[in-house]
Amino acid sequence: MTRWRVLAARLREVFTRGRIARDLDDELRHHLDLLTEQHLARGLSPAEARRAARLEFGSLDATAEAVRDRRGFRVLETIGTDLRRAVRRLAASPGLTASVVTILGLGIGVNLAIYSLVYAAMLRPLPYADPDRLVAVWETMTSPSGETEPIAVAPANLADYREQAGDLATMAGYARVARNVTGAATPDRLVGEAVMPGYFDVLGGVPRLGRTFAPGEYVEGNDAVVVLSESLWRTGFGGDTAVVGRRLALDGRSHEIVGVLPDSFVAVSTAGTPDRAAFYIPLVYPPDMMTGRGEHLIRVVGRLAPGTSVAALDAALAATASTIAATEERAAGLGAAAGPLVDHIGSVDRSMVRVLMAVLLGAVALVLVATCANVASLLLVRSFGRTGEVAVRVALGASRARLRLEWFAESLVLAALGAAAGIGFGIVAMRLLIASAPAGIPNLETVALDGQLLAIALVVALGTALVIGFGPAWHVGRTLPADALRSESRTTAGQGVGRVWTTLLFAEVVVSALLLVGAGLMTRSLMKLNAVELGFDPDDVLALNVPLPVDRYATGDARLAFFEEAARRLRALPGVEAVAFANRLPLRGNWVSGFFLEPAASQAAATTPLQAGFQAVNPDYFPVLRIGAIAGRLIEPGDRTGAPAVAVV
Repeated sequence: MTRWRVLAARLREVFTRGRIARDLDDELRHHLDLLTEQHLARGLSPAEARRAARLEFGSLDATAEAVRDRRGFRVLETIGTDLRRAVRRLAASPGLTASVVTILGLGIGVNLAIYSLVYAAMLRPLPYADPDRLVAVWETMTSPSGETEPIAVAPANLADYREQAGDLATMAGYARVARNVTGAATPDRLVGEAVMPGYFDVLGGVPRLGRTFAPGEYVEGNDAVVVLSESLWRTGFGGDTAVVGRRLALDGRSHEIVGVLPDSFVAVSTAGTPDRAAFYIPLVYPPDMMTGRGEHLIRVVGRLAPGTSVAALDAALAATASTIAATEERAAGLGAAAGPLVDHIGSVDRSMVRVLMAVLLGAVALVLVATCANVASLLLVRSFGRTGEVAVRVALGASRARLRLEWFAESLVLAALGAAAGIGFGIVAMRLLIASAPAGIPNLETVALDGQLLAIALVVALGTALVIGFGPAWHVGRTLPADALRSESRTTAGQGVGRVWTTLLFAEVVVSALLLVGAGLMTRSLMKLNAVELGFDPDDVLALNVPLPVDRYATGDARLAFFEEAARRLRALPGVEAVAFANRLPLRGNWVSGFFLEPAASQAAATTPLQAGFQAVNPDYFPVLRIGAIAGRLIEPGDRTGAPAVAVV
C-alpha cells in the first residue's frame, strides 16, 4: 500500500471511527475466543481457559488503543476531545465566557475595520495589467524664492517628453470631464474622461464591443466620437449589442458611439474615488495650445518599458524639461518628474494617508494587546480556582503537556468565538468608518468584508488564543500535586502566580497609558485644526457646481450672463440673503494656467516670470463669505468689461 493510500485510509478511519471501533472490538473478541478454545483443547476448564487467554492476550482496551494509534490520527481525536470538553467547561460559566467573547470581539473587530481601510487605501493593487510598471508624470514650477510646486503638464510639452523618452516609456495625457448626456434612456450629468492617443494602450483597455479611437479622430472636427462604459451601455441603452454606430449627445453635440469598455477598466482620473467614468472622448486641443508652453492642463500616465526604472524615466524627463525651460521664455523654472502611479491615485496626499494609516494601525494594535492582557488576566484568575482539580489529575497520572493542551483548546474556542463576534463588530465599524472618513481617501468604496479579511480574522484568532492561553497553561505546568493539596503551601504557590499577575497588570497599564496619551494628542491636534482661521465664514453658506455646455455658452459674455441671471433669480427665493459666483471655491486651489505677473521696476532684472494663482469672482463674493478689506476697497458692480481693470490681492 502506497503512502498516500495509507494516509487516505487513516483519514477515513477518523471520520468513521464509530464503525471502525465496533469492528475492532469484534475482531479482538474473536481473537480472545480463539485463544480460549485453544486452552480448552488442552484440557483446561472454561474459567481457567478464559483467564489464561486474557493473560496471554493482554488488556483489550490497551490493545484497542494501540491499534487506533497505529491506524488512525490520534492527534486529531485528542484535539476533538479537548475542544468538546472546552465547550462544556465554557458553557458551565456563561458570564465569564460572554465577557471574554465581547472583549475579544471588540478588539478583533476594530482591528479588522481599520485594516480593511488601510488595505483599500494603500495596499490594494491598481486594477491594471502589470501595475508596477505604471507611472504618473507631472511638471514642476520653481519660483524665484526656490519653492517647487507640482503642476499639470502642458500639451505641447508632452509631445517633447514622449519623443525624448520613447525608449523608456509610452505616455498619454488625460483629463477628467463632465458632460450633460442626452440620447440615452435618461438624460444626466455624468463624469467622463478625455484621453490622448495611446491612453488605452498604456492601461491595457480592451473594448467589449467595437473599438477605441482611431488616430484620425484625435483631430479637431473629427473628434465627435465616444466610447461608453459598460454601466452607461447597460443603463442608457439596455445592453443593446448593436449600440455601435448609434449617437449620443454630450453637451448638445452629437457623438458617434464606436465602442464599449468593460466595467473592469477603470479611468485613471476616477481611480481610487467612488466615481466611475461613464464615457471616453478624444482629448483635442487647438493648434495654438499645442505650440504654447504655458497652458498646464493635462495629467499624464505612462507605462515603463521592460527593464526600465522610474529613476531613469525621471532623469530623462528632467533633462527634457530643462531644455524647454532654457529655450522658452514662458517655461522658465520648469521641471518634470515621474513616480509610481499608485502614489498619485486619488485626490489626497498619499504620504499623509500613509502616516494616518500607520497611526491607526499602531493604535488598534495596542488595543488588541490591551484586550489580550485583559482576557489573559481573567483566564489566569479562573485557573486559580481549578488548581485542586489539576493537582488531582496530575496525581492520577495525567501528563502536564496533556493538561496544557486542554487549556489551549479552551483558549482556542474563546478566540474563535471572539473572532466570530469580531467579524460582526468589524462590519459595523467598517460602515461607521466609511461614513466618517475624510473625503478623498482612495478606494474607500471598496472597503468590505472579503475572504482576505476572514483569513486575517482567523490568523488573529490563532494568535490571540496562544497569547491568552499562555498564562493559564504556564500556571498548570508549575502546579505540584503535593503543594496544591497542602493548605500550608498556598503562599508559595501564590508567589509565582503573583509574578505573572504583576506582569500582566504592568502590560495593561503601559498599553493603556500609551493609548490615552495618543488619544489626548490626537484630540488636541483636532482641536487645533478646528481653531485654524480660514479667512472666511462658512456658516449658513451653501455651494454648488454649475458646469455649462460649451457649445451653448461658448463665450465669456454668455457665461457671465447666465450666472448673473441665475443669481438674480436665486436672490428672490425666500431665505436667501445673497448669491455669489466664482471660478473656484475657497480651499479648492487656484487657477494658475497662463497668468504671469509683470515684475515691478525694482525687479526688472529678474529673469524668472512670477506666476500667481487667481480667482474670478462677482461683487457679492466677499459679502457672502464675510471677507473684509484690510485696505482699499473690494470689487464693486461697476468693475466690468470696459471699466479700468482692478484686482484685490
